[in-house]
Amino acid sequence: MGYAKNQSAVTLKTGRSNNVLIFLNSLYNQYFSIMTTHLIKEIENKDYRSTICFTEGFILDLNQVNIAEVNQYAAVISLVEPTDDIVAAFKERNIPLYIVGIKPNQTYPNYAITDDYSGGYKVSEYFAKKKYKKAAYVTNSPSETSFRREQGFIDAVSTNCNKTYKSYSFEEYGDSYEKIVDSIEKENIDFIFCFSDYLGFIIRTLLHRKYHNYDCVIIGFDNISDYIEVFEPLSSVASDIHQISKDVVDHIILSVNKKNIKKLRKTYPVSLNIKK
Repeated sequence: MGYAKNQSAVTLKTGRSNNVLIFLNSLYNQYFSIMTTHLIKEIENKDYRSTICFTEGFILDLNQVNIAEVNQYAAVISLVEPTDDIVAAFKERNIPLYIVGIKPNQTYPNYAITDDYSGGYKVSEYFAKKKYKKAAYVTNSPSETSFRREQGFIDAVSTNCNKTYKSYSFEEYGDSYEKIVDSIEKENIDFIFCFSDYLGFIIRTLLHRKYHNYDCVIIGFDNISDYIEVFEPLSSVASDIHQISKDVVDHIILSVNKKNIKKLRKTYPVSLNIKK
């Protein structure tokens, strides 16, 4: 009959728009662009809209909470870790909060994460059964996600072999990648597990540029090269990004429509994708 819903009127009546706010803190890391693209597609499939908001640093701040409240967003998806006070602010304002990729300490947020511990463990098992002698875990993130990946790697090393292991932590090195590759070469490390594919690409590029004949294997996390073919393939821990984004958006729609559902708290399986 030609009827078209007036979304402004609906927003005025319900106090919520049909817009979902997505927070991310990196425009360089390809994982964020891939995950955000999948989320946006799922949101649009539900006849909702999305807004991307960039925040600096590794945690959300109160400015982001205010943005969500003032614009009456239906829900917030964050790829950035929230602190206790931020979570409390979202809860007080009754704004549904979904954390993707990071397991929150608080009970209020919904979350969808990969099995990071298992991912690290699988990488270490591969290291243990191959000819490699000395491994390193490299991270440029202080997040609990990085801790779980490293812990899985450490536990498997101690369980499955007595090979040498070294950690290049964010706290010690930050983004001093030149220092890291110099140390890798100096210590003859032949197996590198990186927190993310983005970091893996950086380390591989610098090693090839500075030490042309340096021989080592690099394994990342996120399986980026299967989504963006422009990158030379990198062995990586893979998960189902499409399923994660679909589950998050489906849950948001049910929640917004006042369906009586449990919180989304799901950990997704991972697999090790070795590129030849």
